[in-house]
Amino acid sequence: MPLSPGLLLRAYASGIFPMAESAEAGEVYWVEPEKRGILPLDGFHLSKSLVKTLKSGRFTISINTAFEAVLRACAQREETWINAAIHNAMCALHT
Repeated sequence: MPLSPGLLLRAYASGIFPMAESAEAGEVYWVEPEKRGILPLDGFHLSKSLVKTLKSGRFTISINTAFEAVLRACAQREETWINAAIHNAMCALHT
């Protein structure tokens, strides 16, 4: 079954994730980790000192400015789990 944005969303909602053996691998397998980290955002709190630092202008904060470039850079390591199918599906999901 080809990876699609809908399939990725259903998989992530179920706690499973696509992986490949390497960037050149043609196959994708699914991983269901026993333990995984979850950051509950409803209780997220920025400390006053962090807010002050962020407002100081020393840092630039941005989101969604280079999604495909970041994904490509993550895949260009000696060992990676991101193959062409995962790359294409992630980019389709992002748009």
